[in-house]
Amino acid sequence: MPWEITNHVCRRCLGRLLKSGLTVRCADCGATVKGAIDQLCACGVKTANGADAGMRCQPNPERKVIQQEIVVRWLGAQRKQEKVVKC
Repeated sequence: MPWEITNHVCRRCLGRLLKSGLTVRCADCGATVKGAIDQLCACGVKTANGADAGMRCQPNPERKVIQQEIVVRWLGAQRKQEKVVKC
């Protein structure tokens, strides 16, 4: 099965995530999980008490400054209306 490039980044190294069937793999560090992408994606990061940390993967609006196509941003409570890529 071919690998699909996703619009998500790895929570360990911020590398781009690839998906093939039920397997999700980081193209940079090689971290791999079977199952939902949020197990490895920065969007799935939780706080110590299990709450959503407010991190979201999204297209990079500053590509001239930071070259990565997809970045993770902390949106916080005030910025939930922004368009983000959901897991």
